[in-house]
Amino acid sequence: TRSCPGGSAQDAESAPGIYINTLPARIDANPAQTIGTWLQAIRQQQKTITEHEQTPLVEVQRSAELPAGQGLFESIVVYDTKSLGGELREQGGDWLQRDFKLLERPGFPLALYAYGDANLRLRLNYEYTHASAAGAQRLLGHMESALISICDPAVQTVGDINYLPPAEIRDLHELGTGEQISVPSTNVSELIANFAQIVPDAIALADGQAQLTW
Repeated sequence: TRSCPGGSAQDAESAPGIYINTLPARIDANPAQTIGTWLQAIRQQQKTITEHEQTPLVEVQRSAELPAGQGLFESIVVYDTKSLGGELREQGGDWLQRDFKLLERPGFPLALYAYGDANLRLRLNYEYTHASAAGAQRLLGHMESALISICDPAVQTVGDINYLPPAEIRDLHELGTGEQISVPSTNVSELIANFAQIVPDAIALADGQAQLTW
């Protein structure tokens, strides 16, 4: 989602309106690419969008040759240099004890908001039909881990980025370390045949009035 009041629209600086637009973006994540080169490519891609940031989504969809009615995306990313609460607290005085909470429904299943305050803040809006509270929290944890990993000097390439938080890594390491259970080598067809010998007259399949026994 881009805030585009200048350059792309004539007399935008003096005209009323919020002048924002949400455009689709595709990011190539080549595992062998270095972090610095990758981020520079993303930045350059975003700069080239400036010339087209007022393009109506109808035209974008037509250029993408997508069927009418099919959405261009199901998630959006919104970045702002400061949160509204952060801007209020910069006024000092009583504003230091105040905050601003924005309640909104963006119309997309997933909407990630990032605010460049003194500490980077992430907020995720989600539709309950697409994600649970636990799933949304896990997704934010992955995002936090990925951002921390990108800032690690030891992480050199895109493929080195770690998006799993420590607790999730620990859970993965514990998989397979519990009690071992022996599994019979019998295949499915043999299991069915053995069960049919035990209860040959039991109902195996039913469709309306028709029934089949084992």
